[in-house]
Amino acid sequence: MVLNLPRLTYEAGRDLEDFLAGLRELLEIAVRASAQRRSILNERGRRRLMPGIMADVNGDSYIRMAHSAYPISFVGLPEACLVLSGQLPQDGQEGLRTALKVLDALRSGLEAYWSRADIRCPLSASAGSGVAERMAILDVEKYGWSKVRVLGPRDRPSYTAGRLAPLDGSLEPGEIMELEALLQERTPGGHVL
Repeated sequence: MVLNLPRLTYEAGRDLEDFLAGLRELLEIAVRASAQRRSILNERGRRRLMPGIMADVNGDSYIRMAHSAYPISFVGLPEACLVLSGQLPQDGQEGLRTALKVLDALRSGLEAYWSRADIRCPLSASAGSGVAERMAILDVEKYGWSKVRVLGPRDRPSYTAGRLAPLDGSLEPGEIMELEALLQERTPGGHVL
């Protein structure tokens, strides 16, 4: 499950409070979808439709669905910060403050569902391959270049995925590590550095 943060900023009209309200709604949808996914996988396991991963090994199930995590990741955090605050996380305190607010809202929102929905959906900074590109292309088609913000070239639109700091050489390695440490500590579901 991957959340498109820039799209939410376009829908919220650049207002942080509206963005956070929309984020809460989006998290609820994501957790419900993850619960449905778990239910479908449980049913397939019960009916022995996935023998490779649902096999019994020495009388014990190879995979225990009750203990499985269903990570929810995101793309476009720097782009969302740019729309909401006018700054990228590495460019100033307002951009960084916005990024941390969004990350904290994501994580606390997901953790609130753990006990209510009896499902673990940790926040992950690892989106699937090509997802950031597909989401950016869809947003350009829907909103046009007047609204959409991407950090890469227009001929290959893509949102930032899996990191806060750009890899364009504009930051020193120590600065990159400091920014990425902030992201990593808030994404217990996975982070690639």
